[in-house]
This record gives sequence, C-alpha cells and structure tokens, in this order.
Amino acid sequence: MRRRFFWSMVGVAGLTLVLLVVLAAVVSQRAQQNAAERGLRSVTNAIAQEIVDLQTSGTPLRDLADGAQLARAIEQARRSTDSDIGLILRTPRRVTVTAPFIERYGIGTDLEVGAVEVFDDSGGLAVARSVPLEQVDGDIVIVAARRTPVVEWSNQIRTVLIGLIVAGIVAAVAARLLSGWIAARVDPLAAGAGRLRHGDLTARVPIDGSDELTSVAVSFNEMAEALEQSKERERQFLLSVGHDLRTPLTTIGGYVEALEEGVDDRAEVARIAAVMSSEHRRLRRLIEDVMVLARLDSAEFGVVAEPVDVAAHVEEVVSRYEVSAAAAGISLEASLDPTGVRSVDPDRVGQILSNLLENALRYTPVDGVVSVLLTSRPAGVELVVRDTGSGIDADDLPHIFERFYVARKYRGVRPEGSGLGLSIVERLVTTMGGTVSATSRPGAGTEFLVGLPAAPVSIRA
Repeated sequence: MRRRFFWSMVGVAGLTLVLLVVLAAVVSQRAQQNAAERGLRSVTNAIAQEIVDLQTSGTPLRDLADGAQLARAIEQARRSTDSDIGLILRTPRRVTVTAPFIERYGIGTDLEVGAVEVFDDSGGLAVARSVPLEQVDGDIVIVAARRTPVVEWSNQIRTVLIGLIVAGIVAAVAARLLSGWIAARVDPLAAGAGRLRHGDLTARVPIDGSDELTSVAVSFNEMAEALEQSKERERQFLLSVGHDLRTPLTTIGGYVEALEEGVDDRAEVARIAAVMSSEHRRLRRLIEDVMVLARLDSAEFGVVAEPVDVAAHVEEVVSRYEVSAAAAGISLEASLDPTGVRSVDPDRVGQILSNLLENALRYTPVDGVVSVLLTSRPAGVELVVRDTGSGIDADDLPHIFERFYVARKYRGVRPEGSGLGLSIVERLVTTMGGTVSATSRPGAGTEFLVGLPAAPVSIRA
C-alpha cells in the first residue's frame, strides 16, 4: 500500500511539475520575445527620428543614407543594443541594401511606405520601419535585428532539467513522507476490514485526530458495531424461533406418542386433539409471521397505493374479529370518522390493523374492551387500537417492537402469540412512510397510535 501511495503521489507531483515548467517556459519565451521586440522598435524609432531631422535640415538625398551623422547614430545604436542595423533605400530608380543580414529576413519591396513590421526567423527577430522621403518618391527602411536568438534554448533546457531534477527530488521526499503518514493511518483500517471480512465482528480501529481519515475510522467502527448488533439480533432471533418451534413440537410429539400407545377415553382424545390443534395454529402463525418478515426484508416488497374508502375498509377488518372477540368474552368497539376515498395500500393497512387487533385481544382479559378509532387528517389518517389489558411496564415500552420481546416478557399472560406481530406492524408502517407509537400503564391497558399518509382522491361522477 505504501508503494502504491508513493508512486501515485510522485506521478501526480511529476506531472504537475512538468506542466508548470512547460507553462513557465512558454511564458518566459513570450516575455523575452516581447522585450526584444520593444527594444528593436525603440532602436528603429530613434534612427527614424534622426532621418526625419536630417531631411528637415535639408540634407541631400545622396548624403542621407551614407552621411556621417546618420552613420554615427546607427553605430551608437548598434553598440548600445547589440543589434545588427541596416538600411534599404527604395526609390523608383533603384533599391539599395546596406547590410547583407537583411536578406535573411526577406525584407524587400513588399513593405508598405510608412509601415512598421516584425519578422521572426527560427529564433531570430527583426523590426523594419519605413520612413518616407520628402525629396523624391520613395523611402528608407530601417532594419534592426538581434545578433543572438531571442531564446537560448540550450540554456533554457538546461535550466528546466535542473529545475525538474530538484523538484523531482523534493516531490519524492514529500511523497515518501506523505505516503508513509497516510499508510500509517490507513493500515489499521485495512487490518480491521480484513478481520471483519473473516467474521470478527468485534474488530475496531483506533480513533486518532480530526481529519477525513478519522471520519472514515469513526464510520468503520459504527458499521462494525451495527454488524455486531445485527448478528446478535439474528442469533437471538434464531434462538427464539428455535425455542418457539421446539415447544409446540414437543407438545405435539408427546401427545402423538400417547395416541400411539392407545387412549380409550373419548374425552381425553378430544382434549388431546384440541391441544394439538392449538399448537398447530401457533406453529402456523409463527411460520407465517417469519415469512412476512422475510418479505419485508427483501427488495421486492413494496407498497401499492390505490383509491380506498379507508373507513369502510377498517370497518370490514374489525368485523372479522367480532366472533373471536365475543368467544373470548371481550367487547370490540369501533369509532370511525368518515375519511372518503384515500390513496393507500389496503392490504398493508389490513395487515397492520389485524396484527394490532390480535395483539390487543390476546392480552385483554374476559369482560375487557378493545376499541378501534379512526381519525381523518388532511394528508393522512390516524388509527388507534386501545385495550383494557394488563398493560406494559414503562421499562419494556421502548422494546415492544423488537422481535419476540413481548412474547418472552408476557408469555405467561397469553402464550399463543408468535412474538413477531408488533415487529411486523412497525416495519409495515415505516415502509408506508408512517409512524407508530405505544403508550401504556400497567393494569390500565395499552394504546397503539398509527399515523399513515393517505392523500385524498377526487372521484369524478
């Protein structure tokens, strides 16, 4: 890992340095070009002014280009600027070139009278300035050129290479230090991830610092803790399922052995059949609830909303439990506000209400009351299921939606439940985007409040 970090950083730093050096070379070349051009323009401008002054003083044409005064000005400019300076005398009769270097730049008759033009030839630079003649039709072209190339590429390349070597060494040292520091921070994460991959859910990484890697370490520890808790919940779930399966199977197995040995008393046979039927219902309920939870945990589970008269649907679900409530000596009451047609999943609403009703009937004693209340809201509905059972201890309320929690704690009150009903309710409500809560007082009953989003639907005639 350190090696990958090191070479990655060196590569990035090297590429950045190369780009910076190339950019600096281009900028430097342009700056030198501009400075040289300004110098040559200044030289030609000074000589042009000398020619204008000579013409103003009446110097004859034959002495203008070859006069001693102009020659002195040219020589002085040549020495001060280290430039080659020459003249081209252009008249209708002839063109006279005073310096051979002018031909190198191809400066000739195509330069317009009074114009200034820059010529660049493979690193060489020249400026030509035309000064019109007053005595005849024609001009004098002043040509100033550098004796040396504008950019000394050998020196510049040497400087660039030295800079790259020095910068490369610095980048390598910095990359070495930085990669070592990063690797020292990342190695514990990699080791922790390896332990986690091999099943060690107790793996944690040390928290040191306050940078981004510290945030990654914190997230890793939180993930590992969540996985450990999930694994523990899974273990507890399997233990609870195994216990809940073993108990009825043991009961059924014992009675089957009794029947195999022969039971002549018809009343005893009827009692055995009733017990076996009860245990069968308990097993079936447990298996159905486990399958529902499995579907809730899968990605295929979804909510399909459709126009439903929620009040009528709730009334229908409540009516299914009237017979079982009467058989248990419990009064089942319903107070339902008219809700109109709402967009909601009727199957999921039925599952939620059914689980809450079964739970309430299971923990309500004889002569108790189970009430269902439905309240209409602008953007949804509120469903309340209230009972007059033994209630739930305050310490247990935060845990009642955990799998098997209620069954383990209150099995002595009503042993028939699977212990998964409230977990299913909580998952269904959450999946539908709603909320569920419970309030209870020991000896005074329990109330479950479910809030579900259910937008009104306009039905056109």
